[in-house]
Amino acid sequence: MATQEEIEHISSDEPQEKQGQKRKTTRVAKKPVKKKQTGKENATGSKWWQYYDKYIDEGTGLRRARCKYCPQTLAAESYTNGTSGLKRHAHACEHNPDFKMKDQAKIQVTKNDGDEGGPSEVKTWKFSAENTRKAIAKKIILDELPFSSVEHEGFKNLMETVCPNFKVPSRHTIARDCGELFLEEKAVLKSYFGNSKTRVCLTTDTWTSLQRINYMCLTAHFIDENWVYHKRIINFKPIHSHKGDAIGRSLQKCLEEWDINNVLTITTDNASSNDTAMTYLRGNLDNLILEGRYLHVRCMAHIVNLIVKDGLSSREGAIERIRNAIRYIRISPKRLQQFRECAEKKEIKSKAMLCLDCPTRWNSTYEMLSRAEKFEAAFKSYDRDEPKFREDLDNEIPTTSDWESAREINQILELFKQKTIYASASTYVNVHQYVREVMGVVKKVKEMQKSNFYINKEIGNLMDAKINKYWGEDKFENKLLYFATILDPRSKTRMIHVVYKEVLMVDKQAQEKEKDIEEKVQVIVNKIVDALQAVYREYELDHELESTSTSSNVEHSSQMPLDGEDEFVAKFKCGGSSSYKAKSELEKYLDDDEEKWDNSFDVLKWWKSNASRYPIVSRMAKDILAIPVSSVASESAFSTGGRVIDAYRSSLSPPVVEALICTQDWIRKSNKAIKDAEDPTDFDELGNGKKKLY
Repeated sequence: MATQEEIEHISSDEPQEKQGQKRKTTRVAKKPVKKKQTGKENATGSKWWQYYDKYIDEGTGLRRARCKYCPQTLAAESYTNGTSGLKRHAHACEHNPDFKMKDQAKIQVTKNDGDEGGPSEVKTWKFSAENTRKAIAKKIILDELPFSSVEHEGFKNLMETVCPNFKVPSRHTIARDCGELFLEEKAVLKSYFGNSKTRVCLTTDTWTSLQRINYMCLTAHFIDENWVYHKRIINFKPIHSHKGDAIGRSLQKCLEEWDINNVLTITTDNASSNDTAMTYLRGNLDNLILEGRYLHVRCMAHIVNLIVKDGLSSREGAIERIRNAIRYIRISPKRLQQFRECAEKKEIKSKAMLCLDCPTRWNSTYEMLSRAEKFEAAFKSYDRDEPKFREDLDNEIPTTSDWESAREINQILELFKQKTIYASASTYVNVHQYVREVMGVVKKVKEMQKSNFYINKEIGNLMDAKINKYWGEDKFENKLLYFATILDPRSKTRMIHVVYKEVLMVDKQAQEKEKDIEEKVQVIVNKIVDALQAVYREYELDHELESTSTSSNVEHSSQMPLDGEDEFVAKFKCGGSSSYKAKSELEKYLDDDEEKWDNSFDVLKWWKSNASRYPIVSRMAKDILAIPVSSVASESAFSTGGRVIDAYRSSLSPPVVEALICTQDWIRKSNKAIKDAEDPTDFDELGNGKKKLY
């Protein structure tokens, strides 16, 4: 075959050959014609040249183009070849990062999170530099990495291996990408709050960073239209004063920024400034239930902490002696090794070794005592083998009585540990268990007061004083927490009746009879139901207003009654009595039988299935069941804040800190997508005039 530089010449003047003989052909090499190139022809201004390198073929002397992403070469003489071939190959090259032909998309199989063998998802994939940059921004946020990590050698080596043609962005570019991701996610969430009629429950707390800046975190808790529980951090901004009015104004400003107009509750710790803030918000927020009577919820975890601290104060001497003994042994590797040998002699096989507590955290004290009491025999053996142990501690070493106290304290603290774990949950609904959990603590303390064991009785008396302050019969101010129990279709009012009867039976006086206890309990239940009726009437009024607005477009003629209907209906309603009153939806719900008790019962799933049956009560349930019983959700954000603002990134500005912490919370894989009645599609605010964070 002739090359591109040769032509086949057949002389037409030669005579015809005989049949069967081949024609003689002469191959003549054609010399390349050198044409003088103009400046325009010599230019490589076409956009397709960005994907090629020019070179001159040594054999032919002609210009050719070599693809930057594969070994392919193409003829590239501008006066004969043009750039059409360059364009076609740029589209067809599989390694070109800008290749976007639809028919070249690749099939990707992704496994869903969960157990092995679970369902997989098959979808198409194609490279996108924009999506890759967005993925890097998500990695920076989720893994709490510095922006400069994209410039580290290890990251660059990774990207060169995975995608050698991808241009790794600079730290400034990736910081802007993180800011844009924050604004995009914020617009989606803000759109939901602006369109949703569901009430939002809030938790808030404050924290001082390594920069000595006071931050306030605000977390929103709500149940969406698909009856899925959500929590989202919506504020992580500096606060310049811890006074109640300043906190109230900051909360109000944040709610206005997010277009949140339907607040149900705000859960805080027990600081007095929070009481002042709630008073401010009751006077400045609109659309509160019963003018904000039930706005403030006190953090259960903080109340439990105060109760335990008061109870442990009577045993501080025993705890301190055990703590000092542990500190003495742990301070030296040699002492610790000697102690281990003593434990081996006594055949103590506990894998959990001694640990010290933080005196201000009772749960760490519980952990310290639970480990130490297993080594009582080892401590006594160490005391015999090491005479300086007693001498260095001035004879203040743990006694047999101290170890008995430690065991009793552990049994008591085990209950409070379980209650704290319950209160700390923030990823699922648990407020409908609140009354049972709280009254379980109250009952335990009442039993301790009546105990014949001195330690229990002493601790119980101290705890009871704090319980009466926050959970006493007249101090349980926020009745929404009772309503949550009633809105559990397994419990309703009967559960409240049972728990109060059990507690009062423990605390009853000698002259009281069971009938008297029953009457007391019924009075309590009636008060709670009356308060629930008052809240229900507000929801009923809102429902009627919405129904009136919806039906306003219906023609008047279609609403007219049939002839004679008023007369018969009036007789029917009268029914021989002076008045007629139909049962309300709430009364119907309370009169229906409770659901069978099942520990795996899903209260949100039940309400989703029965929302059409109880439209008004279901709306109440959607709002009330979202109430968080502690402020742990906001406090946990401070752990993230401590990692984001570390010693190496203490110069981050507050807007950047807020963007990183909030976006991390929003894009976590564990967070489910929010289902709204109307999917938000208006993202105009992300267009022109986009807020700059960096």
